[in-house]
Amino acid sequence: MKQRIFPLGSSVVMSDMYIDDVLTGAETLLEAKELKNQLINIFAKGEQPEVIELHGFSDAVQSAAYGAAVYCKSVTSYERVLVHLIASKSRVAPIKQTTIPRLELWEAVLLAKFVHRVKQALKINMRLIPSFGVTP
Repeated sequence: MKQRIFPLGSSVVMSDMYIDDVLTGAETLLEAKELKNQLINIFAKGEQPEVIELHGFSDAVQSAAYGAAVYCKSVTSYERVLVHLIASKSRVAPIKQTTIPRLELWEAVLLAKFVHRVKQALKINMRLIPSFGVTP
């Protein structure tokens, strides 16, 4: 998207920059001013997330373990989608054989508490997406 809006500035950022120094020149004064304006626009706008979503997933394996994972999905101003694993947690199932519904309940409780804690820890405004548990 940036390449279409700022063609000259984008090519310079991709090929003619080292750390924070621009290693390029321009043929004319007008081209140099246009390059400067495009670079200012690219660096000023950045790629800020417009939508941030918190996704939670959980799973359980009978007589083995159960766990939960929380992902953050963000959509940037240039419609780029980024998904990152924020945290995960697992628990060993009890030695005593338990029913599948009880294991699913423990899995759901672990996920609900975990998503709540992660949301509190991040302290940013985000949309909470319904979480999912996978049953055996």
